[in-house]
Amino acid sequence: MRRKKFYQFTTVAYNLRLTGIIDFDLCEHDRITIDIDKLVNMMDAELLTYRNIGPVTIKRINEAREALKKLLIDIK
Repeated sequence: MRRKKFYQFTTVAYNLRLTGIIDFDLCEHDRITIDIDKLVNMMDAELLTYRNIGPVTIKRINEAREALKKLLIDIK
Protein backbone atom coordinates (compact mmCIF):
# COMPACT_ATOMS: atom_id res chain seq x y z
CA MET A 1 0.00 0.00 0.00
CA ARG A 2 1.32 3.40 -0.95
CA ARG A 3 1.89 5.82 1.89
CA LYS A 4 -0.07 9.07 1.66
CA LYS A 5 1.86 12.31 1.63
CA PHE A 6 0.91 15.34 3.63
CA TYR A 7 1.95 18.71 2.21
CA GLN A 8 2.69 21.50 4.64
CA PHE A 9 1.58 24.79 3.07
CA THR A 10 3.46 28.04 3.42
CA THR A 11 1.52 31.11 4.49
CA VAL A 12 1.18 32.32 0.91
CA ALA A 13 -0.02 28.92 -0.29
CA TYR A 14 -2.56 28.82 2.51
CA ASN A 15 -3.82 32.29 1.55
CA LEU A 16 -4.07 31.21 -2.09
CA ARG A 17 -6.11 28.25 -0.91
CA LEU A 18 -8.51 30.66 0.76
CA THR A 19 -8.91 32.54 -2.54
CA GLY A 20 -9.61 29.35 -4.48
CA ILE A 21 -6.42 29.39 -6.55
CA ILE A 22 -4.97 26.33 -4.80
CA ASP A 23 -7.24 23.43 -3.92
CA PHE A 24 -6.67 19.98 -2.53
CA ASP A 25 -8.88 17.05 -1.75
CA LEU A 26 -9.26 16.56 2.00
CA CYS A 27 -9.64 12.80 1.60
CA GLU A 28 -6.57 12.39 -0.59
CA HIS A 29 -3.81 14.81 0.41
CA ASP A 30 -1.62 13.84 -2.54
CA ARG A 31 -3.78 15.73 -5.06
CA ILE A 32 -3.20 19.45 -5.25
CA THR A 33 -4.84 21.55 -7.97
CA ILE A 34 -3.59 25.00 -8.94
CA ASP A 35 -5.84 27.21 -11.08
CA ILE A 36 -3.14 28.83 -13.23
CA ASP A 37 -5.61 31.01 -15.15
CA LYS A 38 -6.92 32.49 -11.92
CA LEU A 39 -3.39 32.95 -10.54
CA VAL A 40 -2.10 34.79 -13.59
CA ASN A 41 -5.18 36.85 -14.43
CA MET A 42 -6.42 37.89 -10.98
CA MET A 43 -5.67 41.55 -10.33
CA ASP A 44 -3.84 42.69 -7.19
CA ALA A 45 -6.80 44.84 -6.15
CA GLU A 46 -9.05 41.79 -6.26
CA LEU A 47 -6.59 39.76 -4.17
CA LEU A 48 -6.46 42.52 -1.55
CA THR A 49 -10.18 42.05 -0.90
CA TYR A 50 -9.46 38.63 0.64
CA ARG A 51 -8.65 38.26 4.32
CA ASN A 52 -4.98 37.93 5.34
CA ILE A 53 -3.65 39.17 2.00
CA GLY A 54 -1.66 42.37 2.19
CA PRO A 55 1.20 44.07 0.35
CA VAL A 56 3.83 41.55 1.48
CA THR A 57 1.72 38.61 0.32
CA ILE A 58 0.99 40.37 -2.98
CA LYS A 59 4.74 40.79 -3.52
CA ARG A 60 5.32 37.07 -2.94
CA ILE A 61 2.41 36.13 -5.20
CA ASN A 62 3.81 38.35 -7.96
CA GLU A 63 7.18 36.60 -7.63
CA ALA A 64 5.40 33.26 -8.05
CA ARG A 65 3.54 34.60 -11.08
CA GLU A 66 6.76 35.71 -12.76
CA ALA A 67 8.46 32.38 -12.07
CA LEU A 68 5.44 30.52 -13.44
CA LYS A 69 5.33 32.68 -16.58
CA LYS A 70 9.04 32.11 -17.11
CA LEU A 71 8.61 28.37 -16.68
CA LEU A 72 5.55 27.98 -18.91
CA ILE A 73 6.08 30.65 -21.56
CA ASP A 74 9.79 31.39 -21.95
CA ILE A 75 10.96 27.79 -22.41
CA LYS A 76 11.46 27.10 -26.12
